[in-house]
Amino acid sequence: MKKIKIKDNIYHRYLWFITDCEEKEFNEWLEKKYGLEKIEENSNVARLTTVINEKKECHYYIWIEEFNWTIWQQAAVAHEILHFVFKVMEEIGVKYCDESEEAFTYYFENIMIEIWKKLKIQMRKKK
Repeated sequence: MKKIKIKDNIYHRYLWFITDCEEKEFNEWLEKKYGLEKIEENSNVARLTTVINEKKECHYYIWIEEFNWTIWQQAAVAHEILHFVFKVMEEIGVKYCDESEEAFTYYFENIMIEIWKKLKIQMRKKK
């Protein structure tokens, strides 16, 4: 299992990108880390999971079973980033409308860039 911490320079949320593991392994890791009840597998390709820790801090995890830069994997990650953006914006009280559209899109862009940068670094380490 590869765990990559993603820097959120805008709203300073705790975001991790998890890959190179099956959904069951990811679920078991979350259950152990946070003392959660059994998490049911959904046979997803990717998903966003939100966990609130004992300090009442929200931690977000974008999981994808494997990531090899295929167009489908990139699209799945973008899809999960968008879920993350909507959750964070809702948390801070920003509703999606014409006036807030740029806030959503710039935040999405920022998080995507941070994930791609970290994944490129990981790829270089593999070589």
